[in-house]
Amino acid sequence: MKQIKLLVFLLSMISCSAMAQNRSGTANTGAQPVTVAQEKLDAIKSCGDLQNQLTGLFGKSFSLEDKKVVTQLQKNIADKNASICVRKNSLFALYGKDYAKHLSEIAESSSTTK
Repeated sequence: MKQIKLLVFLLSMISCSAMAQNRSGTANTGAQPVTVAQEKLDAIKSCGDLQNQLTGLFGKSFSLEDKKVVTQLQKNIADKNASICVRKNSLFALYGKDYAKHLSEIAESSSTTK
């Protein structure tokens, strides 16, 4: 009888331990995944000139959904006199992770100025 009680006790402890590990594994997944929009805004913030330009033109709460902001980003990419920081981060803000496919928009214009 004592062996049965001991066995039941051990099984209940093992199951409690397994449930606790399962809960801690799902609860502590780390930081929430960064959204694409947040990545784009972070790229803008990483370039002080671009951040200052957009906040100066559209205010601190500008949106990448705003057509005026998109138009300004397109102008930045085409502007051969803009810094590479402004141009590259404007490109990322427009295309997200696919910006690498559009690097030719910057390379073509910068190679013609050499």
